[in-house]
Amino acid sequence: MKSVTKLWGPILWLELLAGFLGFLAYRWIVLHPTLRPLWTWLLARATGIGAYSLLTIVVIMGIGMSHPVWKRHLNRRFFVWHRGLALSVLALIALHGLSLALDRYAHVGWTGLLVPGFSHYRPYGVAFGVIAAEGLVLVSLSAYLAQNFGRLKWMTVHRGALLMWVLVLIHGLWSGSDTRALALFYEASAGLVGMAVILRYGMERVTRAKTVIEYPGDRQIQEKKKDI
Repeated sequence: MKSVTKLWGPILWLELLAGFLGFLAYRWIVLHPTLRPLWTWLLARATGIGAYSLLTIVVIMGIGMSHPVWKRHLNRRFFVWHRGLALSVLALIALHGLSLALDRYAHVGWTGLLVPGFSHYRPYGVAFGVIAAEGLVLVSLSAYLAQNFGRLKWMTVHRGALLMWVLVLIHGLWSGSDTRALALFYEASAGLVGMAVILRYGMERVTRAKTVIEYPGDRQIQEKKKDI
């Protein structure tokens, strides 16, 4: 129960921030009447970019939590923020999909929102987003059902978040109407995730190599005994 209470801390701050930004967006639309018919589309773009940004942070945090060296210096609060941000990503994705389904200009529709390839608006790009959203739901469920699975099975499913992030990136590049304007944003986020992956798995290979050198296996020991 205590861990659940701590979990609501990050979510509460994020909700307050989202409410403040939403109020600013509302005032902007009120001051610019020409934007009123496009409020669902603007909401879809804002929540989509927000979800991708938070997902990038969550993925980098997850990579850091599994790093052979970094994980030793992370406290409990870091894990709580990781889960809180992950829940916020799901909330933004839900709002993103809902606003697209309600938008009469996008022509995504409820079927296109749930079934990949059934969107009238850029079906392939939207399909990647649908698959990624459904995959992230499964990854999140695996985290809460981790006690019912072995560590290897749970980690295999949970690492799928990185693949889902790639699908979300493709979704943003192929279906976004402002991809060129956000090119630097996408490049920077991809660079950060790529760097985190290289540092994570590069360090793992170095650690394994040191382990083999310092602690040779039984076969290596037996071969040395034969030489003697």
